[in-house]
Amino acid sequence: MKRVGLYVAALGFMAFAGFPFYWMFITAFKQNRDLYVGAFDTRHVPWIFNDPPTFEHVRLLFGQTDFLRWVANTLLVIVAVVIITVVLAVPAGYSLARLAGRWGGRLGMGIFFTYLIPPTLLFIPFSRVVALLGLQNSLGALILVYPTITVPFCTWLVMGFVRSVPWDIEEQAMIDGYSRLAVILRIAPRLILPGWPLHCSQVFRLPSCITSSWIDSFRASRWVP
Repeated sequence: MKRVGLYVAALGFMAFAGFPFYWMFITAFKQNRDLYVGAFDTRHVPWIFNDPPTFEHVRLLFGQTDFLRWVANTLLVIVAVVIITVVLAVPAGYSLARLAGRWGGRLGMGIFFTYLIPPTLLFIPFSRVVALLGLQNSLGALILVYPTITVPFCTWLVMGFVRSVPWDIEEQAMIDGYSRLAVILRIAPRLILPGWPLHCSQVFRLPSCITSSWIDSFRASRWVP
């Protein structure tokens, strides 16, 4: 009986999580008269096709807008930001996690606090920097600005992950004859490699999270044509 209840709860959660995707799918292929129906029409069922589906909206999206260009620009910015964030955050997080003494924790907290600064306070300074570098109306402006959000947060994530990795493994490597630099270059990457997908997923998520989506839209509309 417990197993049945578990499966029922799991199916309920799956339906709850999957319903937005189902809703987006059916609304993409609904006719306009099926979409814009008043709430007082009791015969209309909003979560099914009341009229035959249509490809009119899909043809409009791909044929009369620059949707593919927007997607390509988004992917370019995301890939560039991911690369920059991983290159900066992984070494920084590893160094701060292995830094002996109280300064490691203090520097880590300082980096994390920079992530908590409201982005709206930094918009005018960022605009000035973008103008000085001549990056107005270019994707380079977004590639420059987004890492200021992703690098501190992902550095904090890397610190927490590296601290969970036993220091004894690296000490054993040095006992076996590895230098400190060799441990950093050959042993440490293998130990923290399982955490890299998490950090990359956070980089993808941060620019599109609900709390900052309007800010990112404002940035994109301000700095990219």
